[in-house]
Amino acid sequence: MSDLNHLMSSIASIGGTISVIYGAWFKIRKIQSNRRETKELEKAIILQEAKETAHKHKVALEAKITSLEKDLDAKFESLSQKITSVEESIEKDLFHIKESYASEVKFLGSKIEELKEDLRLQMSQIVTLVSKLIEKD
Repeated sequence: MSDLNHLMSSIASIGGTISVIYGAWFKIRKIQSNRRETKELEKAIILQEAKETAHKHKVALEAKITSLEKDLDAKFESLSQKITSVEESIEKDLFHIKESYASEVKFLGSKIEELKEDLRLQMSQIVTLVSKLIEKD
């Protein structure tokens, strides 16, 4: 019986050791499983944060692009108005230049006619004077 007690005690001791080893092995597996789950959760959290950050940046960039487009449209409209204003101003200036040119041409034409008339009158007077001089002789 003593051998049997000793054997039972050894078996109990081996069973306890196996139980402790199995418990330790189970605990290690549980820790590894928890660590894996924690890492996957951390990866998921990081990925979600990255997505949220990317979305925030996308929204901010879209807002900035919209703002820049509005500014560009406003500048384009302003330039378009300035170009239209300059074109109108040039057209007015050209019209005034044409009117001035036409007026000058008319004025010079009338001056030429006056000079022609003066020249005819003087020529007539010279002819008359030469005729009188010839008749006198």
